[in-house]
Amino acid sequence: MSAPALLHLLLCAALLALSCGRLLKTCARCTLPEIRGVFVLQASASIAGGGATLLDGYEPQWPSLVLLASMVAVQGVTSALWRDGVPMDFQRRNS
Repeated sequence: MSAPALLHLLLCAALLALSCGRLLKTCARCTLPEIRGVFVLQASASIAGGGATLLDGYEPQWPSLVLLASMVAVQGVTSALWRDGVPMDFQRRNS
């Protein structure tokens, strides 16, 4: 496996872990559905990306690696905002 492919696989694994961690902190009753949806989409994309690298021999180019690394960085940095649970702006409002 080439160095870019290995980096891509590691970044996909990190994004999957971060996305699943956020999903575990949400609940269907109290979190906006679009928030849960984007984390499901992100986790699914990371599984597809890792699978393409492992099973289909995908060789990422540098723009893809930079984009994926930036997504992992955003999730990592913003995780501090989720330390105490789902941020208020992402919670459903009781009518």
